[in-house]
This record gives sequence, C-alpha cells and structure tokens, in this order.
Amino acid sequence: MLRYRLLSAAVGLPAMLLVIYINGAFFAILVCAIAMIGAHELMLAMKRANIEVVKEVAFPCTAAGIIGTYAFANDAFSLLLLWCSVAFILVFGSMGFYILVHSGREHPGERTASISATSFVTVYACMFSFMLMLRQRENGCQLMLMTLLTVWGADATAYFVGRKFGGRKICERISPGKTISGSVAGALAALVLAPTLSIIMGVIPALAAGSPTPIEALPVGLIGGIFGQLGDMCKSVIKRDLGIKDFGTLIPGHGGVLDRFDSLLISTPLVYFYTAAML
Repeated sequence: MLRYRLLSAAVGLPAMLLVIYINGAFFAILVCAIAMIGAHELMLAMKRANIEVVKEVAFPCTAAGIIGTYAFANDAFSLLLLWCSVAFILVFGSMGFYILVHSGREHPGERTASISATSFVTVYACMFSFMLMLRQRENGCQLMLMTLLTVWGADATAYFVGRKFGGRKICERISPGKTISGSVAGALAALVLAPTLSIIMGVIPALAAGSPTPIEALPVGLIGGIFGQLGDMCKSVIKRDLGIKDFGTLIPGHGGVLDRFDSLLISTPLVYFYTAAML
C-alpha cells in the first residue's frame, strides 16, 4: 500500500506540476477529464445504494461548467450567466428527465433522491473549476502550485505521523484512520510549507514575478492544513454512508480521483476567495 502510494506520488506529482505551469487549454481539458471521472466515481458509489444519478444531465452540465469556467474565468458577468444557466438546466433537466422516462417500478421518494443526487454530483464535481479560476489569476501559477503542494504535503505529513505515532482518533465513526497527532502534524506542516514555498519561488526566475510573500502565503497554509483535512473528512461522510472504502482504484495507493483530490476541492475555492479579496 505504502509503496504504491509513493510510486503514484513520484509519477503523478511532477506531471501535475508541469501541466499547471504550462496552463492553457491542455490544463482545462485535464481538469475537465478529472472532474468527469470524479463524477462517474460518485455515480457508481451511489448506484450501489440504489440511488440513480441522471447521468444524461450530470455529465453535460459538469463539462459545460468546467470548460465554460476556463473560457470566462476573467469575465465575471459571463461566468455568472454560465453558472445560472448550468443550475437551471441541472435542476429542471433532471426533473424533466422523469417526464420522459418512467420504469414503472419506482419506490416513494426514488425520483426525488435521484434529482437531488444529480444536483449534488454535478456541483461537487464542478468544484474542480476553481482550479482553473485560480490558475487564470495574474499570479495563478504560483498560487495553484503552492495550494497543491501545501495541501498534498499536509496530507502526506498527517498520514505518516498518524501511521507512526497513532493515538486518539478524531472521529472514528467517520474516518477511522485519522488521528489527532497526524492532524496536528499536517496542519503545522502546511503552515511551514506555504511560506517556505513562497521563499523558494522567489528565487526561481520563472516564478519570482508575482510570487506571494511569506506573510501572504500563511493563509494558504492555514487553509491547506485545516480545511484540506476537513475536505477529506467531508468526503468520508459520503463513503461511510454508502458503505465503501474508496471511490475507485484509478490511483494506486490512494483509491479514485475523489480520494486524491478531495482536500483540493475545498481548499482551492477558499484560496481563490482569499486571493481575490486580499491580494
């Protein structure tokens, strides 16, 4: 397990960093593909609990939300119009689907559960769009790199410290493997890592211009260290409820796409809001 986890990190992390640095349409396509896989993983998990997601609505809305965000990231009005349109189609499309489709075997509340699940899957998967919004900012390359490395660094630190020292669990019924010692170590690692990355970026010519100062980087560390772990536990709420261990097996040692990117799905939007308001 540990060997596969390290191997996945050794291969996947440099590739992800390179794609973030290059940016452009390729990054948008990659993020869209990851979001679609994540949505598919969540659909399959819900299907095991007899919750059918209207994929004919969820997939197009997810793709439109991600690609549209890339196209209109710097146009606030167009972006607002896009998301209002996606929300409209998502809600009424999933309800309208059952006007056309009727199996004759529905139980009470089954359609309502399906419509609600369709909305949740789409909105959750579309949280990936904040990666594109953050990357499109003036110093977006540095911010996205810092966020990713801080979140995954905190995650790795929490994992290894918790594995080494163990101790009291944070919330065993939701996330049996998470310990207080690991969580505290992960948060502290993020608070150290973000300013350190800021200093390192400042001496790299390609990243120096626009790089956040160590003081400006501290909130990124706070977000990655605390809210990143919260994002992981939020995902665990769904996994425990659906009775699964992982959302998939795509990434050896980690599970599925959602198992690897769960912390970023909450951290990236918060970093974007922080930088948009303060930097």
